[in-house]
This record gives sequence, C-alpha cells and structure tokens, in this order.
Amino acid sequence: MVLDMGGGDKVLSEHANDMALPEFCAASGIDPLAIYMMGPDRDDFEHVSSIFKAGYFQSERALLVLNESMVKAGKGAAGAFDFVFDEDEFDNIIKLVKIVRMPRLACMDAIRAEGMTFFQAAAGQKGASGRALSLGHQFMVKTWLNRMEQAVAAVQDWLP
Repeated sequence: MVLDMGGGDKVLSEHANDMALPEFCAASGIDPLAIYMMGPDRDDFEHVSSIFKAGYFQSERALLVLNESMVKAGKGAAGAFDFVFDEDEFDNIIKLVKIVRMPRLACMDAIRAEGMTFFQAAAGQKGASGRALSLGHQFMVKTWLNRMEQAVAAVQDWLP
C-alpha cells in the first residue's frame, strides 16, 4: 500500500491521522516505511518539517530522499541541499531518518515520453514510439540505476 501525502495535500494527511495509521499498520502486521521526498527548495523542507512537527506518521523506518533532479537546470547538485543541514529543525529530523541522495537523471523526460520503466530503458527495450532510447541515454539510465542501488544499499532490506 502506498499513501502519497505530497504537495501539502491536507485531505490524505488528515485521513492518515484519522485512521491512526501507525496503529493500523501495527494491528495489520505491516512494517511501514516513510519516505520523505525533497527538492533543494526551502518550501520542500518546510513541508517535510511540518509533517514531522504534526506527527501524522512516525515510523522507525524512514528515509529522507534528497532529489537532485529538482535542482534547476544549469546549477550543479553540489551544495544544493546545504541549507537543510543548517536548519535547527533538521537536527530533530535527522534523528528519525536515513538520508538518501537521488541523483539527477538528465534523460528522465525521454523515459517518460516513451512510457518506460528505468529497467526497460536501461535494457534497450522499445518504448511507445517503437524505438529504444539512444545508447547514450541507455548508459545514463544504467549509471543512474547503479548509483541508486548504492544510495539505498544501507536500507535495502526496507525496500520491496
């Protein structure tokens, strides 16, 4: 089961609170994994911080994913998230999460346009247009998959 409470959606966060989601998971034998996605924008951090402060859902297994794909074009990912580490609230959050950096994948638009999974793109399978991605894009996806595998290695047993 996936419950996406992104973008400040109050309806789902209130539903999760009303449902007593942590208690529901415990009673159902579910080991929940909370994943907090964040781009290099102060508003993204404020959203994540507000979820923690409100206590809608706390899990012993929690990831804070720093999404480098959200770095604006022309800017490098190095230092893009430095402001987060300087926030006082980050000290409270870091005690409860493991940090994963999701590297930028420059050919993401091409993958989406072809309606492919990352694995299909990396394997050179044909997409919606009847063509595979270029060899360069296939290499980029393979490299990205390897980097993601390394990024989540410490929490691999948490993932499906």
